[in-house]
Amino acid sequence: MKMFMLIASGLLAATAAGQTTGVKPGPAKSPARATATQPSAPSLTPTGLRTEGLNFGDDLTRLYVGEFGHVEFAREGTEFSVLVSTYMTTYSRKCADALPKDKVEIMTRECSQEAWTVNGYGMEIPGSRHCVSYRTVGTGRYADPQVYALYKQVDSATARTMVGDMFNAMKQGGDPAGGMRRMTDIATYMRDDMAKLVQENGCASPSLMRWQANMIRFGQGKDPIVMPGGAAALADKSPSAGGLFKEQNYQRLLDDLITEESKAWMMNRYQPGSVRTGAITRDSQGRPSEIAASYSFMAMQKLFVGKLRVTFLDGVPKCLYFSDNPTLCRALSPRIVSAYRKHKYAEEAGAGQQTARPPDATVAAQTRAAAPADPGGSAAQPLPAVSMEPSVPATPPEREPTVTQSREAMQQAREAAHRERMAAAKERQCTALRANIDRTRQALAGVPPQYAERRAAQVSRMELSYTQQCSR
Repeated sequence: MKMFMLIASGLLAATAAGQTTGVKPGPAKSPARATATQPSAPSLTPTGLRTEGLNFGDDLTRLYVGEFGHVEFAREGTEFSVLVSTYMTTYSRKCADALPKDKVEIMTRECSQEAWTVNGYGMEIPGSRHCVSYRTVGTGRYADPQVYALYKQVDSATARTMVGDMFNAMKQGGDPAGGMRRMTDIATYMRDDMAKLVQENGCASPSLMRWQANMIRFGQGKDPIVMPGGAAALADKSPSAGGLFKEQNYQRLLDDLITEESKAWMMNRYQPGSVRTGAITRDSQGRPSEIAASYSFMAMQKLFVGKLRVTFLDGVPKCLYFSDNPTLCRALSPRIVSAYRKHKYAEEAGAGQQTARPPDATVAAQTRAAAPADPGGSAAQPLPAVSMEPSVPATPPEREPTVTQSREAMQQAREAAHRERMAAAKERQCTALRANIDRTRQALAGVPPQYAERRAAQVSRMELSYTQQCSR
């Protein structure tokens, strides 16, 4: 069980460790305690925290003004756990000089001794290596003691939740690494958010310190520091509720969702603007409940077409499913979902009509193949329906032969060939790793109960390695 907790903790630390540096720190002081007990300073206003363009900007603002009841993630959830971890790591890197005098070192656990199993020829059995003892070491980075205490609290709770989810997924025959892949999406969204939050607001600004104080209170289940006028300011920016349903530009919505989620892909590269929507399934009120679509992506210097579907809950985008893992719900960018709820995708010619009644007949959802880009604007033509099959290479457009090549073109060709060789090598490595994982999981069926947890931990480590190296 400790092994699973370490895996979960390692993923949080790894995703949070990708922060950049370069913010000029403010004066050193102990901000969290001062702002948690003092009343609102004159410089604090409901719009004083800069959150424009952040994926979780709405919820960060709700924490800032003390509207805890409207925060859309739970204090026990993955989003808040990643938020605390990423903020602590970001602040420790960017704002070391602004930490309080009683700062504490961020500690981590690492393996001090490993063990593995060998076969009759003395060769190590793949997947049998595991850690048998650990040690706690310092990272050389420091944090506010209250933030660090909150981090340990939520990290422990999240690790327990992930362990339970992994075992449940394995029992039900699902993907035990699905939770980790979803956490990777959330961590990708949060990584950029925390870097920009600190960058835009300053290490020791009153607004950031108020936000930090309320973040701690939210995580501890305490009452917030409520900012006068905060609720009214949020109401002006909140998505409209109870209004008539508006048709929106679903193709642009899906393009934005994929573009943002593809930042977590390891090998494939999404081609922005390539998404083509198919038929739409609607609920009894005429709102979309599922949209099937296709999109293009680059892999190994070749263009491929993939299939996907996005599901809606009460008319709001909920999950993104790709055909290579059709049962895994990929996390959506809250910023884009919020924009959809505010009808931002209806602000185009022909996309802002209101629907007062449901359509005459519910259209069955189906996946459609991607059509070639049409500069003449014929993207709205109907597309032939196809099944959810594995991705196939797209036919590249014909090119006119060139008579000569410049040195730059030749250099680019050499670099492209090198990248293709590296991508092919990585694909072979990932294929071998995937096969090894499948063999090890199959072997779990005959493992005695007293060894099941250890072998399950081995599979989880392998899944984590695969996710980090080979996921989308």
